[in-house]
Amino acid sequence: MTRFNIRNIKVSHAIFVVPLVPFLVAVVFSAILISHKLNEVRQLGNLSQLTMPISLVSQAVHEQQKERGATAVYLASEGSDFKRELSEQRQLTDLRHADILGFLEENDLSVIDKGFGQKISNFREKFQAVSQIRSDVDSMRIPTKQAIAYYTNLNREMLELVQTVSLLSDDKQVSEATAGFVDFLKGKEKAGIERAVGSSGYAAGMFSVGQVAQLKGLIEAQDVNFANFLFSATPKAKSAFGKMENSASVKEVTELRNLALTKGVDGALGSHTGVDFFDAQTKRINQLKEIENLISGELQVMMSAKKSAAEAGLYFLLAVSAIAGGLALACSVYFARCIRVDFLRLSLQRKSLLMENSTPKSLQSAITSLERFWPHWKSFGIIVLSNVKWRHAKPKNAKSGLNAHGANRNAKLK
Repeated sequence: MTRFNIRNIKVSHAIFVVPLVPFLVAVVFSAILISHKLNEVRQLGNLSQLTMPISLVSQAVHEQQKERGATAVYLASEGSDFKRELSEQRQLTDLRHADILGFLEENDLSVIDKGFGQKISNFREKFQAVSQIRSDVDSMRIPTKQAIAYYTNLNREMLELVQTVSLLSDDKQVSEATAGFVDFLKGKEKAGIERAVGSSGYAAGMFSVGQVAQLKGLIEAQDVNFANFLFSATPKAKSAFGKMENSASVKEVTELRNLALTKGVDGALGSHTGVDFFDAQTKRINQLKEIENLISGELQVMMSAKKSAAEAGLYFLLAVSAIAGGLALACSVYFARCIRVDFLRLSLQRKSLLMENSTPKSLQSAITSLERFWPHWKSFGIIVLSNVKWRHAKPKNAKSGLNAHGANRNAKLK
């Protein structure tokens, strides 16, 4: 078995191989760029498909937050407050759960992202478990703190899905915007817990030391989450948040907060009830919900625009790569042809110079006339004419060789 050696390549083959190197480099480089752009388009497409389930999840969390607050008031007041409101709120929560379950029946999200699809599918069992918690609440068999913790854990797990989406994108702007949205949702969730804790304290007529500490921690956590959100928020979202902060409902919440933090342990809450704190905090949270919808809409628009831009960039790159590849191939073939023709011309000129002395003048005159008569007959014509020269020169050369051999032999005999 003979080993391959580049030095053994024929010149005729090398003439075509060498100019193809730039073409192959261009093809590989274009393939890398197209692969990267294709991955970007696929990734943004997956994120766009996840915006709908994320929207459904955030809506369900919002209703669960309200149910948690109403449950806290109901339990703290020993069933005297919010019995009707809690029943109505449960129906709204069930509708949001049904939206998520219906979406899962029609869509397999594991195809987009296996982890995301598995997590959201697990909520089927968790939604079924809600009925047992509600039954315990109705019969007063569950403490207020435990009921609040159940809804809080459920909301936390659902909000983790939104955070998962922020980790699926390699686009810096999309990742930052999604992470800011997650911070906002976390702050809103802390506001919902504050509503439940504060409402239960006001409904009971006083706050324990633990409740005051928890209330203070929730307020501080909200400040951190909303500050992180504002760092990457759009001007429109910042404006809406600033307007909310200066609203009358937020001022009312601030007053009730200060009263609970300073005089809650002593029970000096005046005539304020759990319903008062719940209503004031609900107005604030409803405003936060409007901002949430604004942010969600901006994210959808951003992802859609980036997906369209990525697709346009992919098509443009495909077109440019095709044109560049075609030009590179054409140039390679053209230069290979030029090199081959020039190489043959030089080779034939060398043969012509070697045969000039052995070709009769009459034949040379005929060949010159033919070459002048066909000025555009290059390679093929030269080859034919050269063969004629060689055939005519061969006998003479052979004869000369015999004469020379005979002379050498006679010299030796002498």
